[in-house]
Amino acid sequence: MVLSVIFYCLMVFAIANCKKNQLQSEKMACENSIVNLSCPDKTSIRIVTASYGRDDYITCPHLHIRTDDCSAVNSLTVVQGQCDGQQLCNVKASNSIFGDPCVNTYKYLKVKYVCEKKKGPSPPNKPSSKLTYVCEGQRGNIQCPANKYIKINGATYGRTDRTTCPSPRIRTTECSTEFPLPMIRDQCQGQQECIITATNALYGDPCVNTYKYLTVNFDCTEKGNAEKEKGMKNANEDE
Repeated sequence: MVLSVIFYCLMVFAIANCKKNQLQSEKMACENSIVNLSCPDKTSIRIVTASYGRDDYITCPHLHIRTDDCSAVNSLTVVQGQCDGQQLCNVKASNSIFGDPCVNTYKYLKVKYVCEKKKGPSPPNKPSSKLTYVCEGQRGNIQCPANKYIKINGATYGRTDRTTCPSPRIRTTECSTEFPLPMIRDQCQGQQECIITATNALYGDPCVNTYKYLTVNFDCTEKGNAEKEKGMKNANEDE
């Protein structure tokens, strides 16, 4: 009896230790580049950690680094939502996906993940996230096909380049606010179609005298998944 208990304990310890020491892969991409994650056949991605921001001055060196201590709070949730259970996954390191945790600082995305043996049939490949831009003072429309519903991944208002919504009134390309995210999520999540507006009256003015635009990142998914995600986000915001 004693030997059986000892053997059982050793087995449990060995399994736990094996999982703990599971080989992790790490990928990184500088801002506006793409992280490419992949696993061998019959295995799938499980995200361990993810951080969009900056935690040192060495990675992705740049002239615009005001801080080395920032990370988007939704980093892990976003990457898990896009990549968990997939064999291949691409995630863009972008303010339009994660928001801007540190304005005027050039950021990067770091992801750690493991490849696990698939349990059951492979899930269908997730659709690539869609991006919609709405120029300041205008209205835009986001929509999904029949039987699919909007799931908001990210939303920002500001300007991060000169090509989107071109204008002679551009004093900076380094301003962004994540203030639109909860408003657009509350308005559009779980809907099949949604009208969005880009205006200072709604989101404030992150860069005065610069013509701005609204960026919305979304997926089209099953209604249950979209509503569940909305409920989780609202619960986290209430906390």
